[in-house]
Amino acid sequence: MMNLRSAPNDIPVVGGSPTMQKMVRSAIARYPSWYVRAARVTKVIFSNSPEVRDQLAQFEHGSRNLSVWPGIGDLLQKAVGHEFGHAVDDNFGHNHFFTETPEWIRIHREASHFDIEKYRDEPLEYFADMVTKIFLLGPDKLATTNPKEVQFITTFVWPTLQREFGP
Repeated sequence: MMNLRSAPNDIPVVGGSPTMQKMVRSAIARYPSWYVRAARVTKVIFSNSPEVRDQLAQFEHGSRNLSVWPGIGDLLQKAVGHEFGHAVDDNFGHNHFFTETPEWIRIHREASHFDIEKYRDEPLEYFADMVTKIFLLGPDKLATTNPKEVQFITTFVWPTLQREFGP
């Protein structure tokens, strides 16, 4: 298992071509080190299983492995961030530390728009999507359409993770 203070690129990458391994390491390196450490991913595994292919990437809570479909292509950066979003919610002795707070439950229930319909019924999927979008698009851009989500993530989730997993 990755040491909580180790560098993000210390996560072993298993399988895949050297080029794919480099692409995964590059995608991981684009996220803050405290976010990567908070995900506590033990290793990245390339998998052609139908389940992984259908989702493109999949975080396994028990093993804390991240499986990635080798054909993921341009969606790799977003998929890594999204699956890390699942992983950071599984922290502090609770599988859904952030997404089962009364505040997130209310935010999710009151959300008026979901990019992907399944997010309407799955608070964790919506959380992982919003965390990833904030990283990739920036909080200012997302605050115009999702101010409550941005506030929750940037004033509660991120400071909590930075305090526990920061340098």
